[in-house]
Amino acid sequence: PGVVAMKQKLRTKVWWPGIDKDVDTLVKTCHSCQVVGIAPHPEPMSCRTLPESPWTDIAMNFLGPLPTGEHLMVVIDYYSRYMEVQQVHGGGNNEKSLFRSYYHSIRNRVLPLWLAQILTTDNAPTFSSIEFQQFCKNNDIKLFNSPPYWPQTNDAVE
Repeated sequence: PGVVAMKQKLRTKVWWPGIDKDVDTLVKTCHSCQVVGIAPHPEPMSCRTLPESPWTDIAMNFLGPLPTGEHLMVVIDYYSRYMEVQQVHGGGNNEKSLFRSYYHSIRNRVLPLWLAQILTTDNAPTFSSIEFQQFCKNNDIKLFNSPPYWPQTNDAVE
């Protein structure tokens, strides 16, 4: 039982000074109580500050592989909510090479990624690759990764 139920049951049978404190301590240190107990509420979500201009704060993710073997790279501007989708050939099943494939396929195009100051991604191997980290560093892009198992942080592209 939880803390409240345990206190109620004990009070019908016994009482001693400090019963509330003892029950709180017992439940906090009891492994079984923690496993079956109610999970703590998630921290309230905070709002992102609105960027001052387009394409300075973006979110990015890869979708795929598609049945044809390609991936889609999705980039969303937090200012306008405009979405750009780029088909990425290659990369195969090796996610770390996806960014390299994307970079080579669009190097002659001007895309919003070059304008970004803040970039939010998930923790996929694509975004943890040395090439991607170096790209962000070379272009003065501040990289934010969503926490593991909490994709809501990057909800715009998930």
